[in-house]
Amino acid sequence: MKALHSYHHELFSPHAQRLNFVNAKNDGELTNSSVLTSPICGWIMPNHLDDSLIVFDAEGINQGSIIAIEGIEQYNGVKVGSARWI
Repeated sequence: MKALHSYHHELFSPHAQRLNFVNAKNDGELTNSSVLTSPICGWIMPNHLDDSLIVFDAEGINQGSIIAIEGIEQYNGVKVGSARWI
């Protein structure tokens, strides 16, 4: 029976699957187990009270929120939703 697909061995070799994280403050520096390096540059948390997304920086400081607003604009006859930065 003939194989339907032919895969190159490079696709599944260990060196092709290496994943390295870089420091959020310096792209030339790889992260490691040290507390001085971190790949985290911020995070987003859902706010279910007003259906928005809260944006935080790497130090945990609130940078603002993104909230959806009703679709008012028309694009080719279709209401288009949009978002506002608060």
